[in-house]
Amino acid sequence: RRIAGFMNFSFKKLASKVKSKVLIFAGELEMKKYASLRNRINEANSQIKGTKLILIPDVGHELQNPKYINAVVREI
Repeated sequence: RRIAGFMNFSFKKLASKVKSKVLIFAGELEMKKYASLRNRINEANSQIKGTKLILIPDVGHELQNPKYINAVVREI
């Protein structure tokens, strides 16, 4: 359900309203596995000004994974 909501979200509407820097974290494995998710993440990255995409190697959508956590800590 969460992914379905994400897929229907319009980044064009959001992009014009965002006034701060944005970090997008994505696991390399989830980007490879789900083409539609990869496309939406790339769309958000390209349309929202000030966005930085952090691709985490060898990780899927595992927020508890130490590699994921370390990537977040490094960026903030």
